[in-house]
Order: sequence, then C-alpha cells, then structure tokens
Amino acid sequence: MRKVLTLLIFKDYDFADKLGKLTGTLKIKRGPKVDIIIAYEDKKSPFLLCAEVKYFHSAAEHYQKTPIKTIGDDIEKLKAIRDCGIAKKVVFILFDDYYWFTDEKIEEDIKNEVNRIKEEKKIEVLFYNSKAKLKKYENK
Repeated sequence: MRKVLTLLIFKDYDFADKLGKLTGTLKIKRGPKVDIIIAYEDKKSPFLLCAEVKYFHSAAEHYQKTPIKTIGDDIEKLKAIRDCGIAKKVVFILFDDYYWFTDEKIEEDIKNEVNRIKEEKKIEVLFYNSKAKLKKYENK
C-alpha cells in the first residue's frame, strides 16, 4: 500500500518539520505518495529507504505522458525526499514488459534515461525488461 508523506501521518518523526519543504520543492499541496518505505522498527528517524516502482505493461502515452516523463516525475520525487532528509536512501525500480517488445527506439531511450539518472541524480536504479519472455515466444 502506498503511503502519503504528510504531517498528519508522520508528525512524530524527526523529519516532520521537513515535510513542508518537500511539498514546496515538488510544488504540490499534499505530501507525495511513495510506493515503498522501509523504516526503523524502534525509532522515528529518517527512513532507511524510499522506493518508487514503475511497471510498463502498456503504453505510458495512454496516460498522456511519455515513458521518460513518467520516469522523470518519480525521480524528482525521490530526489526531493532524499535531499530533504526524509530517507537515507532512495531507489527507483523499473520493469518493462511493453516497450521491450513494441518499440526499440523508446526502449533505448529508457535505457539511456536510466543511465543518466544513475550518473547525474545519484539514485540507484533497478531495471528489468522481459528478455526471459522472449525465449518463450521464439520457441513457438
């Protein structure tokens, strides 16, 4: 279940005073939703990890965004969370079961964006596309 980073939910945490800066940085009214949060069990300090997960199983354009814009929105959120001191580590996880099969150009753009994020934004990216499925189709 996604958690919303709001003062209402995290008022007792050490980073509570930074949540306003987070929403200001992201230019949103309410705290952002985060796919994965790993927190300490016994203290209310910054999270051990926050992660966003994207799974392209259909065209991102269906939602009026390009794949690169879709990825970029999550990266900016993670960068702000890290830079505001809300999480010690941020990770972006990307699964691609769509572009790998349908559009080599976009798939290459996605791979280039993943590499840029790793180098420029210093965010760990776990990337997987469905190469394994290709063997199943080739054998038919």
